[in-house]
Amino acid sequence: LSTKPSITAQTMLQAATESARGIFVLRFIGLEREDVLAAMLKAPEESLETCLQWCLDAMKELNAKRLDSTVTIYAFLTRVSVLTALLEKADLSNDDLKNILKAEVFHFELAQERCHPLSPTTLVSLLGSIGRTWVIGYNNDLERLTTNLSEHILSHAHHTVIHGNILTNTVKILQSGSGANILLLGRTGTGKRTLVRNIAYALRSHEIEHSSPFTDVLMLKTSLLLSGSGQSDAALLHALSDAKLGGRFILVIEDISMLLKAADARLKNILVTILQAKNIRTICIAETADYHILIKTDPLLDALLQKNFVEETEDSETMQVLLEEYFRLGHRHRISMSYKALTSLLSLCKRYIAKGGLPGKAIDILDEALLTAKAGGA
Repeated sequence: LSTKPSITAQTMLQAATESARGIFVLRFIGLEREDVLAAMLKAPEESLETCLQWCLDAMKELNAKRLDSTVTIYAFLTRVSVLTALLEKADLSNDDLKNILKAEVFHFELAQERCHPLSPTTLVSLLGSIGRTWVIGYNNDLERLTTNLSEHILSHAHHTVIHGNILTNTVKILQSGSGANILLLGRTGTGKRTLVRNIAYALRSHEIEHSSPFTDVLMLKTSLLLSGSGQSDAALLHALSDAKLGGRFILVIEDISMLLKAADARLKNILVTILQAKNIRTICIAETADYHILIKTDPLLDALLQKNFVEETEDSETMQVLLEEYFRLGHRHRISMSYKALTSLLSLCKRYIAKGGLPGKAIDILDEALLTAKAGGA
């Protein structure tokens, strides 16, 4: 390092802020590159070894795999006093900056992994579990009547996991043995379906870590049962009867309220049969209002289900989800938005949109805003 005197703290920061990714990060946190470089000229001189140590420490803090422009910008903004003053003017704390850039690093590196055609992430996404009928306990009827949420689940990693307590408790219940029936209750948009996918991810990750047999999370195609086509009801009961002898699975009934609203004794009997089976584990999803009208009024159904109420996320959790969604789509579509815009979006959603819960309604607005910006060439 001593043989390269041309590399200084100033040139390191200048190079980091020249890159497309560095410009993207600065715009998001609301800082101008010229202001950052001008402030750096006023900072005391630091040795190159010191700056590199900052960057190594920053890599650990951001869980980054390599030293890049985001890591360099974070290292300097949090360790050089004149640059930290710029953060304060932008109304950002060090913790805010850390949370923002941890999400950015996670999604950038995930996108880079998916770009390589032979990366593990890409191979899992493309191949998954080819042909469930090859796995003991599965059959053609079960494959026709369900969608396997587990086969590609490891290619959908999330930086932020909300409702962590419910996730942990539900996974423990499902791992404890057969016959567990979980009912996830909450308003539209509180993350019930995302929670199901996180459960599938947690189960598969745990099984890989402990070399355990795989458990597949299967989403029931409720529309086939409602249509009555191809004797779907009889086929489902036959499929489950065969599958419980061999395969390990959890059946997700996403539209339990729809089945009950159909007022069809045949469908209700199928549902009760599934819930009463000792060798079948289920996760059901329902809106709170539907639960009080359709399930709580039926003592038999209500007694068969273990209730978990999924509440709206706190502001801090919602912001983490919005950051994840923005970085997931922003890098792909090359659309710029500031952190202040995201905080304003959350504030306005809470104030003016009564229907639905958080984070769902905020994500819907963000997605619409990004699509509008893309269509307008922003």
